[in-house]
Parts: sequence; structure tokens; C-alpha cells
Amino acid sequence: MDPSLKNWVFSKTDVVCVEYHIPAPYPADLFYILNAPAQDYRADYYNVLSAPKIKFDGPGNPGFDSIAWEARYAAHKAEGSDAQIEIEADYVPSKTGAGSGVVSTMIIAEASIPGDWRFRLVVTESDVDTLIPGGNGINPHHHIFREFLPDTLGTVVSFPGPYPDTVIVNLPFTVEPDWVDSNVAFVGFLQNETTKVIEQGGERRLRDVFVGIEEGVPSLQTDRLDPVRPNPFNPVAAISFNLAKVRNARVVVFDAAGRRVAVLLDERLPAGNHEVIWFGETSGGNQAPSGTYFVRLENREGPPLVRKAVLIR
Repeated sequence: MDPSLKNWVFSKTDVVCVEYHIPAPYPADLFYILNAPAQDYRADYYNVLSAPKIKFDGPGNPGFDSIAWEARYAAHKAEGSDAQIEIEADYVPSKTGAGSGVVSTMIIAEASIPGDWRFRLVVTESDVDTLIPGGNGINPHHHIFREFLPDTLGTVVSFPGPYPDTVIVNLPFTVEPDWVDSNVAFVGFLQNETTKVIEQGGERRLRDVFVGIEEGVPSLQTDRLDPVRPNPFNPVAAISFNLAKVRNARVVVFDAAGRRVAVLLDERLPAGNHEVIWFGETSGGNQAPSGTYFVRLENREGPPLVRKAVLIR
């Protein structure tokens, strides 16, 4: 691939694209043969006839020209999107076999978005250090396609209203024993099946989600902030969290513009599970308006943990 194009792709944290280093079928490549039907489907879906190839904005996208890509990217940013995607997951690792869990994705349509929509969830693994004789010649692999959830066809979703209209998709998953679970991520995108254009996408790394503990298996993280429930909510939301040890903890709510709305908790707590309630009010006691908010668990010993909450009046 053109290095300037690759650098452009990796410089954008809000780009969903599909990259191909091999054509399909390609039985000489290990990562192809591990999931050949899905690999063939991807190539057919995007009409990929040769490699390397990268697809962005459906099959009719510009070629290997970072300037053209920048123009298309800027046009999409100007258009904006009427959809939001939030991906969460529960996961129980295993020291002897495959870990398992459930990915829960909340898709919110802020306004009418007519179309034949599919939600596709892809499991990827990063930094796979495997050089395959006769394969694609790349090592290490920065991202490996592992599988579609639940399958190549995705999940049919629709948004008839009233708006905002929310759809929740729950999908079970398995992390195979030869995968490195801390390198696994879920990439989800809302795609128009007719035009193949992606309306909105999101990513969640497995090491950032809630982790259930099997005896003898270390946790992937220390403190934990669980998904806000219910979500969306009106007017009360429960916020549960776990502290790995005794520490000072703050639970703060911010609006989508980054302004502090309310401080729900600011005190020293013992290790273990805790819960606070947000009544949808500002620190001044006024009702917060409908919208997207971010609940942040802060401590002085590490980075904050953040969850999204949607208030619908």
C-alpha cells in the first residue's frame, strides 16, 4: 500500500475502512484459510479483484490517493451523521480454553435515516506476530480480521421513530485460546445495504470493557465502571462501579460539550462494588435537558473511566 495513504488512515481515529492485503481466494495464507467463507464474502461484497486494496465509503471510493481520500473524508465530516453507536461488552477470560462474553451495542438514530440498514460487528486482533511463508509477506500484522458477529449478513435494524430511536443488539462471542485477548477489539458499523456506505461506526477494545474473573485468571484492568442502566434513561440512572482497593473516588457527569453538569460522588471508599444514582439533575438542582452525557469515574492513581448515558425527557 502507498505509505502516504497508510499514514493517512492511521492518523484518523474516526475512519472505518476495510483493508485487503491478499485477494480471495488465497489458500496460501493462514489467516485466509482460518475463515475462508467470511474472507470470500468480504471480497465479493466490496468487489475486490486484486490486492493490496483498501475500501472506504462503499465500492465506489477513490483509489490509492491520500489527497482524494482527504477530500471524501472532509465531505463526510461536513455532512455529519444522525446516528450514534456505543459498544460495550461483558467478558470472562479462561486460562485453559476459550474466553467468552456478550457484546452489547446501542445504536441511536437522532432523526429519520431511511434505508436498508445492517449492523455489522467484526472481531479483530492487533499486533499478530506471524510471518507466513507464501502468505501476504507482512509481519507483524497490525490488524487481523477474525470473524463477523453473528455472521456475514449482519443484523437487520430499522428506526421507525419516534426520535431519538434506539436499537440494542446483543451478540455472544468467543475468544479462541490462540488469540491474545488484550489485543482483541470489536469494530461495529451501521451500513446501508444498498449503497454500502457506512453511516456510523465504533470500536471497543476488549481490555477496556468489563471483565468477569475466572479463578486463577488475572483481570485485564483494575477499577471498573459498568454501563449506565437503563440507557437511555428518564429520569433516573444507576451508575455502578468497582474499586480494586481503598481510594478517593469521584463520579462526575459531563455534557457532550465537555461541561461539568454534576458531581455525584467525591469521597474515600473501600474496595469493592459501589453504586450512585443520577436523578437527571445539574449540581444546581435543575433538570438536565435531553441529550448525550458522559459519566466519568476519577481517581488520583490512574486514567478516568468513562461511560455514555443518554437522557430522554
